[in-house]
Amino acid sequence: MTFALTVDWKFVAALGAAVSGIIMAAKMDPKTAGRVSAKVVDACKEYAIADKKQSQSPTELST
Repeated sequence: MTFALTVDWKFVAALGAAVSGIIMAAKMDPKTAGRVSAKVVDACKEYAIADKKQSQSPTELST
């Protein structure tokens, strides 16, 4: 039985960001941690929307 595991740099970066985010949130007071996490989620949503719009052709954007 052969088992192969491939880990790319995106996985390692996401794991590192998650761990550092948890450590920083544990050191902050709860209100600040909540505001920071809400800002991060909003930024990620805006990035995803912008990336989706950028990848669409101009005819798809007009519909």
